[in-house]
Amino acid sequence: TQNEKFDEISNEMTVANSNNIKEENKDEYKRVLNKIDQDRRRVKKLDDRYQVDGEDYRKVTEVIGDTISEEDREKRQNAIIAGYTIDEITKQFFSNEGLTTDFIASISSKISKEALDSITKDLQNIKDELKKKGIEIIDSNVYVFDKEQKIAGEIDILAIDKHGNFKIYEIQARRSNVYAHYGVRGAGITIRELDQKRLTA
Repeated sequence: TQNEKFDEISNEMTVANSNNIKEENKDEYKRVLNKIDQDRRRVKKLDDRYQVDGEDYRKVTEVIGDTISEEDREKRQNAIIAGYTIDEITKQFFSNEGLTTDFIASISSKISKEALDSITKDLQNIKDELKKKGIEIIDSNVYVFDKEQKIAGEIDILAIDKHGNFKIYEIQARRSNVYAHYGVRGAGITIRELDQKRLTA
C-alpha cells in the first residue's frame, strides 16, 4: 500500500542518515524498522486492552499490576489526567512526526500553551542530552506483543547508541511518586534506559 511504501522510504532515510549504523549492517536495520511498522499496522490500542490481528491481548500493566492505590488515584485524579497528557506529548515529541499542528490542536483542551511550551523545552533538553551521548532516537510507541501469552505493550522510545546497539527508554510520567510534581510547568518527566536484565526479568 501507499502507507507501507512511505514507511519503507522513511526507514531507509533513517538508516542512511544514521551515524551509528555501520554500512554493512544497514540492510538488517532497515529490515527491523520495516518489521516494526508492519507489526504496528496489526495492533489496535484500546482503553483497556490491545488487539492484534483482531484478537484481544492483555496490557502489560494489567499483568504486572498498577502501583497506584485507589485512594491515591482518587486524591490525585487531576494529576493523573495531566500525567497521561504529558505521556502522550512526550511520545509524540520523540516520534518521527514530532509535535505537528494537528496533534497540538488535538490536545489544546487538555493543556495550556504555557505548559506545553515548558514541557517542549524540557523534552528538547532531554533529547539534546541523549544526542551528546551519541544516542540516536529512531522511533517511539513501538508495539510489542507475545502471541503465546496474549500480552501486548509499547516501547516508549527506541534508539541506537554509537556502537550500533538498540537502546530502549521508558518514559516515567505517570508513576505515583512523581504525580505530586505535576503543575503548570509539568515537572517530573524523566526517561529511563531499560537494561537487558530488566527486559528479561
